[in-house]
Amino acid sequence: MSGFVHHDRYKLKDGTVKEVLKPKYNCYQRAQKLRECDGQALYMADRVDGIVLEVVRELFSSICCAPRDKLLEQKIRQEYQEKRKQKAKLEKRLQDCEHALNRYEAEVLRCLDGTSGFSQEMLSRLIAKAEADLREARQEYAEVLQETVDGRELAQKIKECYKQFCGWAEEFELAPLARKRVILSELLDKVEVGKGYQVTVHVKLTYKQFLELSQTTKNDEIPLTNATDENVA
Repeated sequence: MSGFVHHDRYKLKDGTVKEVLKPKYNCYQRAQKLRECDGQALYMADRVDGIVLEVVRELFSSICCAPRDKLLEQKIRQEYQEKRKQKAKLEKRLQDCEHALNRYEAEVLRCLDGTSGFSQEMLSRLIAKAEADLREARQEYAEVLQETVDGRELAQKIKECYKQFCGWAEEFELAPLARKRVILSELLDKVEVGKGYQVTVHVKLTYKQFLELSQTTKNDEIPLTNATDENVA
């Protein structure tokens, strides 16, 4: 959607026409019927902004109320376990690719003496595919090994990210409008607006994980008024 200032005209009881400038959001594709959408073509900007700000304040309140040490401990443990699972999964894929290539290569001699169930053409295609799969698996595994960090480095990265998140929460209310926009651009991935001003706020994955853990830690939910947030509820 794009923002613009709209001229609204109202006719008063005495017959005079009053003109008011109001900021609005325009959904171009909805207005031009370029795709199916159950939303509106125009939205009052103040109303949409108010809903988004309310959701963001509740997100910041959630992260500030969560026990810091317990949340960070959970996040570090979760991140470490996910990296181990990812590495183990790629190791398994690498072994499977190597086994497939060895199997097809072993069929070459059988194919030459006529005892193989594969034709030369089929075997050639299978070997070529197995080699390509193996190269891809090796590349992915090498990238994971390169990205792998030790426990202390991982903990430090998570703490820095958490510190930044909490810093935004502390400064947001008193920050000027330009600074608020910068914070929102870093925190949010996108905002969707639907019919009846149903707003869905998508938090970037880096910070979404802290919010999910804070909900688990507090064992409750953030009530969202006139909005839905799939990343928190």
